[in-house]
Amino acid sequence: MNFQAVVRGLVVLLISSTCVAQNSGSSASGRIEAASSPPRPQPMEKVFKNIQVLKGVPSTELLQIMHFMRSSLGVRCEYCHVAENGKYQLDVKKEKQRAREMIVMTRQLNQVSFGGVNVITCNTCHRGSVMTTSVPEIGSPFMNVVRREPEEPVTSRLPRVPEVFARYQAATHISALSAVHLQLEGWHMKVADAGTPRARAIARAATVTGEDLIDGDKALARSPLPSGEFMLVGSNGKRAWTFGLDGLHWIPDSDFAQFQRKLNPLLVLRIRADDFVQTEVSSMEMIGAREAYVVTATGMDGTQQKLWFAVDDGLLLRRTFYHPIALGLDPEQFDFSAYKSYDGIQLPSQINASYLDDQHLGVLKKIIEIKFNVPVSDRDFMPPDK
Repeated sequence: MNFQAVVRGLVVLLISSTCVAQNSGSSASGRIEAASSPPRPQPMEKVFKNIQVLKGVPSTELLQIMHFMRSSLGVRCEYCHVAENGKYQLDVKKEKQRAREMIVMTRQLNQVSFGGVNVITCNTCHRGSVMTTSVPEIGSPFMNVVRREPEEPVTSRLPRVPEVFARYQAATHISALSAVHLQLEGWHMKVADAGTPRARAIARAATVTGEDLIDGDKALARSPLPSGEFMLVGSNGKRAWTFGLDGLHWIPDSDFAQFQRKLNPLLVLRIRADDFVQTEVSSMEMIGAREAYVVTATGMDGTQQKLWFAVDDGLLLRRTFYHPIALGLDPEQFDFSAYKSYDGIQLPSQINASYLDDQHLGVLKKIIEIKFNVPVSDRDFMPPDK
C-alpha cells in the first residue's frame, strides 16, 4: 500500500468531512506498541517506468517533485509529458530531457557549493516562469539607491521572539484550550466529468460538514465513504492510524507530523517556545492588507517553518511548514482568518490549507461550533479491534 497516497488522499476526509467516532466498544490498548512499523517506500525506479535522474529517490516523493517543478516554471504537466494515462513515461518532448539536465545541474551546484544542501532549486531562477531573467530591470525601485537618504524613514525595530509569542498568547489564551468537540464545514476538491477524458479536479468546489474530537496532540475522526461505510482516523499523539474497508494501517513515522496537522486543525495554532530549536523575527511582510512580523523557525524535528503574526493585534495570520524533498522544499501553508471569541479563547473561524498541488489537496474549513471540556479517554484515540 502507498502510505504517502493515504496521507495525501486523506486531506479531504480528515479536515473537511470528519465525524466523531464514538467507539464505546473499542478495546485497543497496547496495540500502538505492538504494531509493526510500515515498510519503507521503494525507490522510484522500482515503481515507475523510465526513471533516469531520480533513481534512489523514494517513490512517494514523485508527485511532490513534479508539482515543485510545475509550480516553479508556471506550467502544466503536458509541458514536459504526454499527459495521458500510460504515456507519462514517454520521451517525446525535448522539454522533458531539458528538465533532466536542469536537475543534474542544480544537484551539481548544490553538491559543490553548498555541501549537498538544496540551496539552488528550479524556483531560484524561474520564479513561476519558463524563461529566466538574468539582467536587472532599470525600473527597479532599488536600482539607483546606493545609500539611505536623510528623508527616508528609519526601519522600525523588530521585536524579539518571546515578545511576539507572549503577545499571541495574551491575545488568544490558546494555552487554556482543553479537550474539544468541533463541528466543521469544509470545502474540498471536486472531480468534474468523472470517468470521461475531460475528468478534472476543481479546487474547493465540494462542501461537507462534520465533527472532530481533539485533546491536545490526540485526535479522532470518522469520515463517510462513498460506499456508505466509514473510515476511522486517529492519533494518540505518538502514532497515527487509519481504519477502513481494507483494515488497519499505521502511518509511517516519517509522515506522522504532517498527518497530525491534517487530522488535528488546532495543532497549527499552538505556539510554544519548547517546540522550536531556533527562532528569529526576520522581517515584516504584508499578508493581504495586514502588516505582519515574520518569525523564521526550526522545529524540534528539524522542519523549517515561517510564522506571520499581525503587528496590530498579535494574532497568527499564516504558518508554513517546509518539507524537504529531492529537489528542494515542499511548502504546506495554513492561513487563519475571521478570528472569534469562543468562551474567552480567540480562534480563527476559517482555516485555509494550501499546497503546491492545491487543485487536489487545498482545503478551506470553517468552525461552526466548539464544545469545551468534553469527556475523553485514551481509548477514544485507539483503533478498533476489527
